[in-house]
Amino acid sequence: MISAATVTQDSAGQCDHVRDALLAFDSFNILPESSLAILADHTCKRAFGAGETVFAMSQYDGGEIFCIVSGQASLTTMSPSTGALSVEQMSAGQVFGLEYVLGEFDQQDLQVGLTAMSELEILKVDGEQVLDLVKRKPVVARAFLVNFARQLLNDRRGAEEHHDDPCKRIYRALFDMLERDERQFTPLWHISAMPKHRELAEVAGTSEAEVAEIVAKLISQNIAQRNYPGLIITDYSRFHSLAL
Repeated sequence: MISAATVTQDSAGQCDHVRDALLAFDSFNILPESSLAILADHTCKRAFGAGETVFAMSQYDGGEIFCIVSGQASLTTMSPSTGALSVEQMSAGQVFGLEYVLGEFDQQDLQVGLTAMSELEILKVDGEQVLDLVKRKPVVARAFLVNFARQLLNDRRGAEEHHDDPCKRIYRALFDMLERDERQFTPLWHISAMPKHRELAEVAGTSEAEVAEIVAKLISQNIAQRNYPGLIITDYSRFHSLAL
């Protein structure tokens, strides 16, 4: 676990305050009141200043759930096996870790780190208590399943919207062409041979002008640089966020 034993609230008033805070999150506000009260008793509230580390890479073991009450945080995810890195901005109302508590988390396959980007307030929920409730109370398991189903539907709608965005289609087509160059001391992501604008436009279903504009934008914003006949990605995390 990241820290010492879970802090148990020492008064009914504090528990009520934490329970009310949990109700602000879609992942928990569908739980029965009795189950929510149990989780509130095994949840602690933490505050961090801008730039402070909530947990560093390799510290997270899938045993806790983090809920952003206020402020913004940066979630960095890395695959040790491939070196793939992504950075996601998190804000109030978002939850991290529930999928790993209920599923599986292998530190050999994935490492994550969370850093406060502003004054940050979070709730840290004990994952063991969540698992215990899921095992003992089918109504809790069903509530989480309903929530995950809603998230999948929302993600599907978002994917359909991205499919209609010509810029997203170009970024995605370029992303699918990436290769990892292991010969470098620091492995680089690159496209060994850039297709012609006409060819890329056909793949993405856009115009040559739109392709030329996107490639120029990537270079001007220092996300990529030309390395004829290919393209080197100099800021993988930003490129990843544009493509997905």
